[in-house]
Amino acid sequence: MSFFDDENVNLNVLKRKAYNLRWAEVEEGVIPLTAADPDFPCPPMVKQAMLDYISDGYFSYTPKTGFDDFKIALSNYVKDLKNENIPAKNVLPVDSAARAMYIVAKAFLKPGDEMIVFDPCDFLFRESCLAAGATPVYYSCGIDEKKRKMDLSKLESCITEKTKMIGLCNPHNPYGLTYTKEELDYIMSLCEKYDLYIMNDEIWSDIVYPDAKFESIYCLGNERCHRVMSVFGYSKSFGLAGLRVGCVYTTNDDAFDKLVEASDVMSTAGGATSISQVAAIAAMNDSRDWGKEFIKHLTENRTMR
Repeated sequence: MSFFDDENVNLNVLKRKAYNLRWAEVEEGVIPLTAADPDFPCPPMVKQAMLDYISDGYFSYTPKTGFDDFKIALSNYVKDLKNENIPAKNVLPVDSAARAMYIVAKAFLKPGDEMIVFDPCDFLFRESCLAAGATPVYYSCGIDEKKRKMDLSKLESCITEKTKMIGLCNPHNPYGLTYTKEELDYIMSLCEKYDLYIMNDEIWSDIVYPDAKFESIYCLGNERCHRVMSVFGYSKSFGLAGLRVGCVYTTNDDAFDKLVEASDVMSTAGGATSISQVAAIAAMNDSRDWGKEFIKHLTENRTMR
């Protein structure tokens, strides 16, 4: 039986556990198409890793900046899947990709600053900016339906002397578009021209249809990406939303120190739980075939539709 046969979906469990406008919060007969949280259970390798970890009954504190195994797993994962060369020492596990976005905003924005937020785009770009006391400036990013490309022609006109950051969602949510290397180069050139940071959200980067190509902004080379702060999570592709685990990473050592400071992990007020990090490690190290089958399942159903 495949991981993604219909028989694997347990609606009785989902109606008890799946919140955030999903099965546990809708009326009987309503099919929720809201939060991006799979109806399929998580990879069995993740479940087994968690069972192994809890078997001795100890739930001790983690290192303040997270398990080394997590950092190494992330560095290897993004290298193998996206050709990103991220030093393991510059990876910080935190309690969700959403928290990672708030940390980036807190570290590099202050009241009076502006952040360019694409419209439409995931609301967390706006909310993280506002939480830092900065002002979101909305860029209406229409698309050329025939070319399936974002319209970036007026992006520079949104930049003012107060602009400090551009929010980059790649692949884009909700358009479902990936950026070309040329588009990423243009965005980076604006950041270089005006000395801007990039909040780079790649949470959808491992769910891409075979007829599309994902280019990470790191394809421009680490030398140019010192102003990029990236966030990633495990809720979309691995079904770990309730574990509240994500990470923030960068190639810039000084910037990483600022992210650590903004995260509150050194005081133990922030950070990801031990069991969440164990699950994420298993997802990155042991569940890649599961991920490939997930994309195959999505592609087959897309074709039928």
